[in-house]
Amino acid sequence: VTEPVHWGTMGAAAPLSFGHFDLGEYNILEMPLFMAMGVFGGLCGALFNASNTKLSKWRMRNISKHKRRRFIEVIIVTVTVTTFHFLVPLFDGQGPSVANIDTFTITERLFWAPGGESIKALFHSRENFDPVLLTFFVITYYVLACWTYGLSVPSGLFVPSLLTGAAFGRLTGQAAHHYSGGATADPGIYALMGATAFL
Repeated sequence: VTEPVHWGTMGAAAPLSFGHFDLGEYNILEMPLFMAMGVFGGLCGALFNASNTKLSKWRMRNISKHKRRRFIEVIIVTVTVTTFHFLVPLFDGQGPSVANIDTFTITERLFWAPGGESIKALFHSRENFDPVLLTFFVITYYVLACWTYGLSVPSGLFVPSLLTGAAFGRLTGQAAHHYSGGATADPGIYALMGATAFL
């Protein structure tokens, strides 16, 4: 970094990037909100761990010992998650006859786009996301990630955690921006804070 970074600005020097952030400014009065987001993210993580531990214990007792059951569980979860993510944008507003991703709203695209693309959109889009559908996305993605993690397939939590947190942060940022009359940081900064909180 060749330029000094002053208090209240955020740079983009990172080994892993979901797009470039221009120096985003925030108000020092937003720090308590960022801290509350961190606490909420930690509580969601604790709930995720507790729920997944119970689910994993149930899986060990009832599924793990039987190859056929493990295979059937993977098929059931895969079909459920895929069907859910496929159908939600189709039934939101435009109806099931439209299956062209180019006609979807930015919020509907979250359900079909790859995780990295969705994270970039949440971080950098100037367009507002539909708050009701974004809330639905956060809740369902969180629940589906908990259900999916621990299946008898290789999977991870890095992108699902970032995506859930970014969607939560974007929702918080849009609300803060709306209720403050635009006096807060860009909602994309909140998405970044939310993604960090959920890691």
